[in-house]
Amino acid sequence: MSFAAIFVASISALVFTLIQVLSGEARPLTLAFHYFASGHLTFFVVLGSLLLWRSRTEKRT
Repeated sequence: MSFAAIFVASISALVFTLIQVLSGEARPLTLAFHYFASGHLTFFVVLGSLLLWRSRTEKRT
């Protein structure tokens, strides 16, 4: 799976979570826990990819 696909999936899940919270369909804490439990791997992959990319770009300068 490419970085772009992982990034889009993570952003989509976050937007879906925010829509549910703002519409009052679910409590924020419950949704935050569910998002973390189901999407923590994606989150850490995206975060790790960003940190790796940042460290590579800093070494070039």
